[in-house]
Formats: sequence, structure tokens, C-alpha cells
Amino acid sequence: MWKYAIAGFMAVHSAQAQPRPLHNISPARPAHEISILRAEIQELRPADGGPSYFAATREPYRGKQEIVEVTLYGQEGIGVVRFELVDEAWRVVATVPAMRAGDGVDADGYILKVEVPATPFRLRIRGRDLRGRAFENTFRRLFVPMEGTPAAPIPRELEARFQPGDLRMVRAGISEATYEPLVSGNGNPIGLRVHFTVRFDGGGYYNLTPTVFPVYQAFRWRGEIGMRVLDAEGVRTQYQANTDYRLTFDFVPAYVNRRAGGSCIQAPPRIAVFEEIMASRQPVKYRVDISNLDFVSETAPLAAQRVWFEGFRREGVGDCEK
Repeated sequence: MWKYAIAGFMAVHSAQAQPRPLHNISPARPAHEISILRAEIQELRPADGGPSYFAATREPYRGKQEIVEVTLYGQEGIGVVRFELVDEAWRVVATVPAMRAGDGVDADGYILKVEVPATPFRLRIRGRDLRGRAFENTFRRLFVPMEGTPAAPIPRELEARFQPGDLRMVRAGISEATYEPLVSGNGNPIGLRVHFTVRFDGGGYYNLTPTVFPVYQAFRWRGEIGMRVLDAEGVRTQYQANTDYRLTFDFVPAYVNRRAGGSCIQAPPRIAVFEEIMASRQPVKYRVDISNLDFVSETAPLAAQRVWFEGFRREGVGDCEK
């Protein structure tokens, strides 16, 4: 079955059918699940390209300033968050200045500047999620201060970036999310086109590529066929605040490889399962997931996967050479 020569790829366009809406069905994450996954003391050490922070296995130094790197769980649901130190009786010792480690909407890393107290302490987060519900969670580790001095002071340029009190997250809104069939220049159906408009209330660097995959009723078929981006319009790395961006992504089955000089169909890892899928005429829904914007949706049932496979065959796309 997998013997044919590589064929050239074709130009594609959307079908004439009216685009259909994608509705966000993402469940609301319980606010109490937002929590600290990891918290590590950092030490400034020499490295290629200049000094860098690395995780230290020691306890914090009493009465000194320490850098602590924190990773949160449930970042996509956070509206506002603050970091605190609490003692063994769960009383607040101090509010901790912090900054985000990345610019992305879903960047879950934070850098904290901790004024280490004399007594043992834990880290706690408090805030509100995007729906306005309060959350509070305390990290399990008890930090026990000891005597000593950090290898180097906190650099001045880093000091200037810490923010005391509440950190407010950039909000992103998706509107006009739609999908439609993707067909070749010859009119052959070969995949799915997804459109959506996004707006941020703060500028930054964001990755907005959706994940698309078929939701087969047969569990053994799931994960066999993925979808990959063939082409995209309107995508950039940096986005400005309060500006509408219209993005379009064309998806084709991942078994179609795009190479220099043309494209070909790659033999799947489980040929027997792949052939079961291709034999089916049952319509299938597709999941559209933009996880870092907390957007999950599903299409209506679309034509069986064999329709797209046959569309590529009619375009002359053969099998990849071994």
C-alpha cells in the first residue's frame, strides 16, 4: 500500500459552505485547584554567556534576600494573584514581591524576591480567578532558615522588575470562532480551516496555535490520526493591547508529510487500526483546543477521515518512499 512516488502539493482554499461557529465548552476549573506546584531557591552562578540562576538544594539564609522560582498549577484560570509568607501557625509574615518569568498568557512561572525571616515559613498564594472566585493555597514545603550568605546579591536590573502586592494577569478574549471545510484548488476536501479573533488587554508574546484532533467513538482509534498546521494567516509572535487580531489556521491530517519538492503520505505506526479508520463511513467530530486561552470547542460531525485521504489521493499525493 505504501509504495507510490512523492507528488507535488496543491494550493488550498476554503469551501463555499458558510463557516460554522465554534462555542467554548471549556469547563470552569474549580478555583481551589489553583496551587503551587514547585518552589525552589535560586543561586546566581557563573555560566556560558554570563551569570545565571540555578536551583539550589539548600535552605534559605536567615535575614537575607533570596530569589525563589515558583511554578503554579491552573495558570490559565488566574485573574489576579499575590504571594505571601506564612509562619507555622499560618499567620501572614510578609507579602512577597514577584514577577512573571514569561510573557505568554499561559506562562506559569514566577520569580519571587523573599526577605527571609528568622523563623520557618511556607509560601502561600491568594487571589481571584477569571470568574471572580477567590482562591487560596499554601505550598507543602516548610522552609527552615539557616545561617549563611548568598553567593551574589540580586542584580539591580532584576530588582527593578519586582512588583509588590497583586499581580494582574493579561486577559484575552476570543470572538467569532468558526470552522469550515478545507478543499484543494481542484475542489477536493483535504482538511479543516479554523478562524478566530483574539484581543488582549496587555501586549506581549503569545503562541495562539490551536490543537485539533478527531474525537472517535472507538477508543482504540483515538490518537492514531493527528492534525497539523498546513498554513496560517494573521499569526505573529508579539501582539499589541486592545487590538483585534483575526487568525486563520489550515489543518490537514498528520499522515500527510510536506517536504521539499512535494508531499507524501506517511505509513502510520499501526496500519491495521489506520485501515479500520479508513474503512469507516461514520462522521466524526473534531476537538479544537486553544489551551493557553482556556478555549475548548468541538465541530459538528464531519465527513469520515477516508474522505480527506481520498481527496489527497485524487490530488496525486502518493506514499512516502522508505
